[in-house]
Amino acid sequence: MAVSYCKEGGLQLLLSTANAPVFNIAEVLAKVDCGGRKIGHIISTEKKGSSSPFTVRVGLQADLRLVTMMRDWSEKRRIQEAIRDAYHDAYVATWSGCDVILGTVDMVLGKLLKLKDGRHCPIQEQLETRVRRIIIDEASQLPEAAFNTLALLFPQATIALIGDSQQLPPFKYEQDELVSDLAARPALSLVNCKINVPVTKLRVTYRQAPMLMPYNPVFYGGRLVSDKEPSIRVILSPVFGVSKDCLFVNVKASKTEQSDTSKINKKELSALINVIGKLNDAGYDHKSVMIIAYYEAQRKLAAERLPGYQVLTVDAAQGTEKDIVIVLTHRQKTGFFTLRNRSLSQMSTSTPSPSTAIKEY
Repeated sequence: MAVSYCKEGGLQLLLSTANAPVFNIAEVLAKVDCGGRKIGHIISTEKKGSSSPFTVRVGLQADLRLVTMMRDWSEKRRIQEAIRDAYHDAYVATWSGCDVILGTVDMVLGKLLKLKDGRHCPIQEQLETRVRRIIIDEASQLPEAAFNTLALLFPQATIALIGDSQQLPPFKYEQDELVSDLAARPALSLVNCKINVPVTKLRVTYRQAPMLMPYNPVFYGGRLVSDKEPSIRVILSPVFGVSKDCLFVNVKASKTEQSDTSKINKKELSALINVIGKLNDAGYDHKSVMIIAYYEAQRKLAAERLPGYQVLTVDAAQGTEKDIVIVLTHRQKTGFFTLRNRSLSQMSTSTPSPSTAIKEY
């Protein structure tokens, strides 16, 4: 997408509603010839420290801390101001004249609408004057209000939505709920209904393994065709001593606890660590395993206990794939997993086969 033609002087935005798809795009772009185009990646604070090939590395705070030991207050203040000015100049030089900017929709809107503090912001200036094309991946999660905001703020830009209407809707969207119907309907579905908007429907999937095709009639009416070569199937039965590769781990005597507005389950976390240990012994490390948690508090706990492993919510996991997927359902009875779109999103995160997912309840 980034190497496609854009008018001279124009800026392209490659966006998504979550960080994971944006990082996936960055990794792919780093491996291809982008025709000498200058690419920048705006990373949100929740992904601070994450590695991206197009991230501007700024060590301002580290350098400022080195000066704090100085005793001469006036000299210390002079050096601190000089460091800030030098980093700001480097920041402006790095971000000026970008051809492509990667980021989430909320990060781009936040940069554009941020109140000016008297300093020149090259990202904001470019967003105000140079955007000619906006491409949004995983657009099923883009709410109507955000789409309308983009259309109004970038009147000269062509907007392209790429997504699957059978996948996840916008975060917290509930059908027939008043607030959702007023502003949070999926933009992809709304645009798809317009007769004056060009729509291209793809039938061939190049990402999903042929073994996932039995789910095709359930979600797509049998219209999809897989063009992906069959891959080596991960066999979990020898690891856990059972005859099936899809495992449901019953966490006995587990208890759900409230954590602010979210929930945690310590017994489930212990079961997860036990499963991870067995997978490690069998040669499946963090590069092969992804963990999906229904609750943010549980996700944070799991990430703390398992550094190096990719631990995501269902929404953030869309567009990400691993050989083995562990799903933390947290409770024995929950309506979350029964939602059609979320079920499909979870199953499609496993690359070789849907039977490699492990569900804990």
